[in-house]
Amino acid sequence: MLYCKNCKTYFDEPVMIFYSDKEIAFSTNKYVCPNCKEDEFVKADKCDRCGEFYVQKGPLCLKCKQELKKIIADFLKDFTYLEQEVMLDSV
Repeated sequence: MLYCKNCKTYFDEPVMIFYSDKEIAFSTNKYVCPNCKEDEFVKADKCDRCGEFYVQKGPLCLKCKQELKKIIADFLKDFTYLEQEVMLDSV
């Protein structure tokens, strides 16, 4: 899956167009987004947790990272600061 930085859409395959610049006498085939025809796209990853596609670093999308942080924060709130330190040191 690919993600277009220009139009903010996901797509499976770019389309190939013939690109020509007459000012510098240059022509080539260019791969572009099928929606906006720009070449500003990157590989998108699939979230290990929810299966949605995303472009951030790591194995989880932003939504799942935020949900996981909330789960951890809710879990840790029942422990004292010292208990939390001990748990974190043993990981």
